[in-house]
Amino acid sequence: MHLAQGRPMAGVFTAEGGLLIGGAAFNDEARMRTAALFNTLWDGDPIRRLRVGTGEKFLPGRRCSAHVMLQPVVADTLFGDTMFDGIGLLARMLIVAPNSTAGTRFYQEPGIGTDTVLTDYNNRLALLLKRQFVTRPDMPDALDPPSMRLHPAVTLATYYANEMLRLNGGATISRELRTAQRLLNWWQGQPNPVLHLATIYQFGPSELREAKAARAAVTVLAESGWLERLPPSTVVDGKPRKEVWRLVP
Repeated sequence: MHLAQGRPMAGVFTAEGGLLIGGAAFNDEARMRTAALFNTLWDGDPIRRLRVGTGEKFLPGRRCSAHVMLQPVVADTLFGDTMFDGIGLLARMLIVAPNSTAGTRFYQEPGIGTDTVLTDYNNRLALLLKRQFVTRPDMPDALDPPSMRLHPAVTLATYYANEMLRLNGGATISRELRTAQRLLNWWQGQPNPVLHLATIYQFGPSELREAKAARAAVTVLAESGWLERLPPSTVVDGKPRKEVWRLVP
């Protein structure tokens, strides 16, 4: 209805992608239809819609942009779904998952010239948002965007292709293995290779805040040869501990 009665473009922007992926648009009955609609909007194909109440709609020249931020556990539901992959939805997206900077971004005094850079940035965005969009001469409500000429360098294309390979491939790895890998990465950064269970669930990765979860991740690492269990009552941090492991060099 927005594309028919309002502007010929729309945007799906959210910092909480779980609301979108977990909502009615992506439930078991609608997710294929929703994915196909996104594909149609990305391709620029005309939208055909027939409803008893609103009648028939034929909407050429419509476009939709999307910027959806997902937590890794939500993104895994997309990457691990063969339907989304097979229908081509993921191939139409530029997907990236940079390393988390949580806990590392401390306050710094603004540098000289920061205000000028931000002003230029905001002005550029405002110019793009206010720029008159191009429509077809015979259909003023249908977009007719000019073709983009690509530079011979393929740096960005290579970057996003590698990200897709990395993330899509990672979705086939179980959550238990990924959690164990994060524990291993954290453990390898600790000054003492010998740790007991309480240290892990108190100070380790956030998803291991319970003894059961921490024990399960440690078991995976031990079975894979990354850890060796030490005898009960091994003294760590000045006290004998029941569950103690040492990182294998």
